[in-house]
Amino acid sequence: SGVPMPLSRKLELSPQVATKVVLQWLQEHEYIEAAGTLAAESGVQYMDGELPVAGMLDTAMGMYVPSMLAPAEGGGQNGESKEDLEMVQRLMGLESGICVTGVEAGVPGLHKTNITCVDWAPLEEDSSDTSLVLTGSVDRTLRVVNMGGDGVVAELEGFTSPLLSVSVHHPSKRGLVACMGGEVVLVDLTSITTPKIVEQWKAHTKMAQAVSWNPQGTRFVTVSKDASASLFAAKDGSFELVRNLPFLNEVTCMAWISETEWVVAVREDNNLHYFDETTEVAKTNMNATGDSHVSFAV
Repeated sequence: SGVPMPLSRKLELSPQVATKVVLQWLQEHEYIEAAGTLAAESGVQYMDGELPVAGMLDTAMGMYVPSMLAPAEGGGQNGESKEDLEMVQRLMGLESGICVTGVEAGVPGLHKTNITCVDWAPLEEDSSDTSLVLTGSVDRTLRVVNMGGDGVVAELEGFTSPLLSVSVHHPSKRGLVACMGGEVVLVDLTSITTPKIVEQWKAHTKMAQAVSWNPQGTRFVTVSKDASASLFAAKDGSFELVRNLPFLNEVTCMAWISETEWVVAVREDNNLHYFDETTEVAKTNMNATGDSHVSFAV
């Protein structure tokens, strides 16, 4: 079945479920031929949404917390401290996935699964509180979090796939969210305690890896694993797609230079590509010797 299971449901581990987890990982990382081979040999098929969350294999690997501390009294046989062991035990008791990137300090109730993106939240009127941030997650929610200790102050649902990137234009109090399904979502942040989804576009055929406003808030660009970048511009109180620009490989990131100028990096490409609106105006070779060898990703 392709019907997503609730996050609270506990999976019963079996060879079939384990194979689905591996198939999910292969598909998410676009090892399509390898996924097809595994499906053919195992007789197990995986459809998007069958597992409780995306990235289950990465999540499971994140649950292993190697000790970074010296052996302590009462610790584990491999030198883990007592505190590390207690943390692992708490993690193993959770029913939903979690990616361990550090110890949560005084911020309760963040997300049930991996936090994938973060940006500063706009300030409320007459407020000087700079401890509010927006967090997006694999659990398909956007949350407003007070890092000063109050925890989650608002939660926005309604996203159709996991969130991968968030960008806030502070003067207009608007946010953009790029999602794994290729969607980009416009969010009204006028009231930080009641954020609202305003509009959504299908910007890409594969995951939208990043989104960013220009400084004026009149344009934004999304980049994707589908080997393209999409430029949107303001029109009649909303935004419309100006053009989807193709590249030879996935576009990994981008940055604005001015109101109309922007630059992108492409995987397995030694050049940075500079655009004015939709016209490529320059390339910069990232290799000091000027050759075309690629041994890095931006």
